[in-house]
Amino acid sequence: MSKQNRYLAVGLAWLAGLASVAVAEDTDLSEARKALVELSKEIEREVEALRGWKFKRPVQTDIRTRDELLTFIKGKIAEEYGPGKMSRKQAMLRMIGMIPPDCEMVETLLEVLSDQIGGFYDPDKQTFYMMVREGMETTGAMGRVVIAHELTHALDDQHLDLEGLMELAKGSEDRELAIGAVVEGSATFLMTRYIVTPPYNQKLSPEELAASATAEMKTAQKLLEAPRYFSVLLANYICGMNFMAEGNQALIMAEDAGARMRRNLLAVRKDPPSSSEQILHPEKYWKQRDEPVVIRDELVQQAVADAGLKIVHRDTIGEVLLGILTAPIDEPMSLMGSQLPTYWTNEAASGWGGDRFFLLSDKAVDADAPVAGKLAGLWITAWDRETDREEFEEDYAFERDELPLTRRAYPLGPRVVVYTFGLDADAGDRLAARLRQVPGLFTRDGQTWSSQP
Repeated sequence: MSKQNRYLAVGLAWLAGLASVAVAEDTDLSEARKALVELSKEIEREVEALRGWKFKRPVQTDIRTRDELLTFIKGKIAEEYGPGKMSRKQAMLRMIGMIPPDCEMVETLLEVLSDQIGGFYDPDKQTFYMMVREGMETTGAMGRVVIAHELTHALDDQHLDLEGLMELAKGSEDRELAIGAVVEGSATFLMTRYIVTPPYNQKLSPEELAASATAEMKTAQKLLEAPRYFSVLLANYICGMNFMAEGNQALIMAEDAGARMRRNLLAVRKDPPSSSEQILHPEKYWKQRDEPVVIRDELVQQAVADAGLKIVHRDTIGEVLLGILTAPIDEPMSLMGSQLPTYWTNEAASGWGGDRFFLLSDKAVDADAPVAGKLAGLWITAWDRETDREEFEEDYAFERDELPLTRRAYPLGPRVVVYTFGLDADAGDRLAARLRQVPGLFTRDGQTWSSQP
């Protein structure tokens, strides 16, 4: 989703027990910190052996309480978004029906993450933090699993510059998700190998892992009760691991798994995936690269200006979020089903070719300030085939028939449908007609792309 959760180990039982660890009520935190540092040094060597890379410098290790975690997340949200960008993203997600009209993004995110995080790696400080709470030993089986996951982030960061990689995703929710899936997929892949590979797994008590998994199922309730948009936090782990394994999870047990993962990491660092579609369908990256259709912002901006409106935010939604958007509204999230990459898409979302959302206003405001004025939206979606466009239109109309603003659909050829939000019929008709007249509005692989098959 964004920088504040790029390196967080989500503590959900179905992610192989990435639970936060705990300490007894009377435990001296200084002693817990000392034990954690010693254990981390041991697991550093194990992570090096599994990945086949050496740490270039020591990784600092410390512990954090729940309150300290919330302070950290709030700071990262403020650093990444500020009030301006967050209000724009929130308005966009409400408008298309991804979150309810009364959903407050920051509050909901803090609520969801507060009990779900086992540890996090902060690349700015190059430090790994373990979360603590009452009840269990910091250095137990669950602690080892979390440490292996987070130290993988640290190792990858030292060899690949993860922050530099994430900078390539700016301006696109979809590309952020895709590159985030690389980051989390790498760590989840190694963590899973750690759990199943001797001699490392011999240090993990099956009884403790099972007990921790049961306890963590209870803490997952907040995520289950949150709007489905926030479940995308899980997609990075599940789909990312499958992507980094080239769609073949048997690679986890392969003798050359470390070498192949190093090769794949270097490949994606040099040429990152362009979309969550490539993450969901690894063959569209590893075998025959399927690049998304690009909607040219500057041409849309001119068409919008001709209509007397201003673009105050632009973003790409992508296949993973479209899969969530078109999932049955009253269907509860499946904890077991979410472990499969196929869970994160459906017939309505597959066949996605590209999209671009433009948040519109009749009033220009500074980028750092919350949006103001009368808001509207323009969403241009491109599809591989006419039938793909029709399936999305049908499901989106059915699943999201109650939106905060009036939605209208305008086909722009067999493979493109444009949605307007909050515009009256005359204004929407004029804007759609103007877009139909724009030459070269779509490109793919640097070439003009036509909405005609």
